[in-house]
Amino acid sequence: MITASNTASDGQICSQTASAPILDRLMSMMKSALFTAWHAYTAHRARQIAKAHLMALDERMLKDVGLDRSEIYSVLMDRTRERRRGIRSELETYF
Repeated sequence: MITASNTASDGQICSQTASAPILDRLMSMMKSALFTAWHAYTAHRARQIAKAHLMALDERMLKDVGLDRSEIYSVLMDRTRERRRGIRSELETYF
């Protein structure tokens, strides 16, 4: 622990004491960045695995699930989880 007795000869606190909050903030930012990167990597790997499993299914099994082979990528990448296939908006019926 750095105390007030660690002062320079001119009475100012050493730079070690002043830099401690900066180092804490830097470590916190690095930890947050690593956590975010790890989460993104694991989500990416989960999508790759799901895509491989879905691509291995035949057309009949995909139809049972309610997917077309061309929709696999878009379903995995859509974060809203909304399926718009076969649904027409009210505006499209008039135009």
